[in-house]
Amino acid sequence: MRKLVLIKHAMPVLSDEVPSNQWKLSEKGKEKAKVLADYLQNYETDTIYSSTEPKAIETASIAAEVLEKKVTVKDDLHEHLRTSKRKIYPQQEFQEIIRNFFHYEDMLIFGEETANIAKKRFVNGVKHVLDNAQPDEDVVIVTHGTVMTLFISEFNEINKFDMWSSFGLPSIVELSREDFSL
Repeated sequence: MRKLVLIKHAMPVLSDEVPSNQWKLSEKGKEKAKVLADYLQNYETDTIYSSTEPKAIETASIAAEVLEKKVTVKDDLHEHLRTSKRKIYPQQEFQEIIRNFFHYEDMLIFGEETANIAKKRFVNGVKHVLDNAQPDEDVVIVTHGTVMTLFISEFNEINKFDMWSSFGLPSIVELSREDFSL
């Protein structure tokens, strides 16, 4: 059975001077992206797909270079929209914002998209990638923690906040390509 592999990008350089959708990988993130390649060698694919954000593109590109795979950047796989500059919140405050984001899915809590709008966009983006991918290959997508969590919750019974908070940088979630079950 072929897999859908969702990967949260490696560690970026955090900056309140730059919107998070423009962050690039830190040196530690670049090293972790090389380690990520070891985990990805077990999947049968020629392509690693990436969101349009630099931290995801860099994560995918570094892993793909080690594995001698190609990278394809696709729209609609990016994090929930938060394009305006924002402060770097203390961890506990940021966690409360994300908890509310997941709980009040139709309210604009953080950024420029509600959770439901981001989920619908991301689900459509993943399905578009799958519709155009080789049917006999695993599909590997480097993306972001919030939209990964929303996608997984659409097809699996999970606690969204607990799933999101369990992710490291990077993280891998393996799903069935047929029904998106964990």
